[in-house]
Amino acid sequence: MFDVFVLSSTRESFPLSAREAMAAGRAVIAPRIGGCPEVVDDNVTGLLFEAANVDDLAAKMTALSDRRISTSMGQAGRQRSERLFSRESWVNGDEKIYLEWAAG
Repeated sequence: MFDVFVLSSTRESFPLSAREAMAAGRAVIAPRIGGCPEVVDDNVTGLLFEAANVDDLAAKMTALSDRRISTSMGQAGRQRSERLFSRESWVNGDEKIYLEWAAG
């Protein structure tokens, strides 16, 4: 198993792999591009780095080498994942939209 998930893509929309890592209780390091900032709550569930900046990525990896920090962020990520990205939350959100639409 791994302690921290690193997404080093240069293009992303709404990264499933980062959401899966969060669901597994792992802190996420991801580029500040596309939908990554919507998935990763910077300094809470993981860290965002400037895309294609290897020095920034290395600094974020070093910061999360502290197991207390990565564990805390991983736990926060799991909670965020359950609240926002679980099947149940998506179904409930869709149901709410349909009910509001039907009510006019």
